[in-house]
This record gives sequence, C-alpha cells and structure tokens, in this order.
Amino acid sequence: MPHKQSAAHVSAAKTTAAESPREAALAAGARLDGLDGIALRAVPSCNPDDLLSRPARLLCENALDCLPVTTSDGCVVGLISLRDIETAACLQGRPFHSLRVQHAMTRHAFSCTQEDAVSTAMQRMLRHEVRHLPVTDAAGSLLGLISMSGLKRDFHRHSVPACEPRESSERMIALPR
Repeated sequence: MPHKQSAAHVSAAKTTAAESPREAALAAGARLDGLDGIALRAVPSCNPDDLLSRPARLLCENALDCLPVTTSDGCVVGLISLRDIETAACLQGRPFHSLRVQHAMTRHAFSCTQEDAVSTAMQRMLRHEVRHLPVTDAAGSLLGLISMSGLKRDFHRHSVPACEPRESSERMIALPR
C-alpha cells in the first residue's frame, strides 16, 4: 500500500520555478484518500500567469488529460487541457510558448470537496458534462483530481464480483440436428 501524504503536504500550490510540495508528492507516487475512500491522485498544477509551455510539458510528462489551474495560494480557478492549448495557439495565430495559461484555460472549473460522496461527484460530472473534477478542501485549495473513467474503474473493482466460469455441463448450447 503506498505511503499516504497529509493533505496539507500535497495541497501546497506551485509559486516558484522550483518543485512544489505537491509535485514532490506526485513524484513520490503519493495518493490522497477521500470521497468515501476513493484514492485521489495528487497532480501537478499551473498558474494563470504561466506560459502555455509549462502545462503542455506537465500534461505530457504525467500522461494527464487536463491540469488544474491554481492561484499562488492553491485555490482552483480553472482547468487546462492540450486541446485548450492547441486551440488558443491556433485562434491567436501565435506559438503556444508565447501565450499565458489565463488566455487558454477553462475558467469555471466545477469541483467537489473531499467530504463529498462518490455519487455526488459523478452526478456533478454528468450534470455539467465534464470528465474531470478537481477535489478541494473546505478553503478551495487543490487536493487532487478525479476522472469519470477513474471513478468507473474504481467502482467496478470494488463492487462487481468476479465472474466464475460455469462448468460445461451447466452451459446451454443449441446445436443443430
């Protein structure tokens, strides 16, 4: 079982070019527990003033679909994806490394708190037609990120019993005569 980091340790926001506590926890393979026991993945984040090259690199290096955008105090203000980055560069006719995150990010990020039930998070995703939700503490600081596919995978792993093969004598097979 992976070592669990405290929420305070992994929720610190990146404020400098040096590695943040969140990124150090991510590099160490930290996982956060919440949402009725669902393990949340600690993810890196970026700042609205970062150049788009930073989230592009983080998304690729960490094999993520999207990245939370946080203020210097760790509060979630949006999400950004590779598609957002590509679209901003195309529409503005400039290379992405010359544009800022604030010009490409999705500003209103729906989120949930670590106290929310899994069903609440899934309903929020379905209602707002989003595949990812940042998970925050009561103050709105980022704790992790959940995805619809991750919730589905976890649900099936914990609630669907493994099917046992039937013996051949129990099979109902129609054979032509």
